Amino acid sequence: MESAQVVVAVAELWLWAGALAALAVLPALGRFEPAARGAWAFRPLMIPGFLLLWPLILWRLARRGAEDPRARHAPPLRLQAGAALAMAAALALTTALALAVRQSPPGNAPDAAPVRLAAPQ
Repeated sequence: MESAQVVVAVAELWLWAGALAALAVLPALGRFEPAARGAWAFRPLMIPGFLLLWPLILWRLARRGAEDPRARHAPPLRLQAGAALAMAAALALTTALALAVRQSPPGNAPDAAPVRLAAPQ
């Protein structure tokens, strides 16, 4: 399997998981979020967000029983520093690998001479 096929397969799995989360959570959203009670018109608009952000939405729903109501809306800040370092390392590694495996420019080839193109007659 080529790397592009792997990326597409992972993206498809991510979107299918988001679709399952949306089907499970959207009909019962009023029980989880008091502000969503009786507001049915906006729920279809939330589907793209569910498809992409389903882990955060499920994490928030799992914390709904916390004593402090503000804790339910708090993002997982303790993970942000590690995620930022991981992304910086991944960017540096990707750049280094891209420079290491790049092809030589055509100017290094001995038979690479400029060719003058003529307009068709």
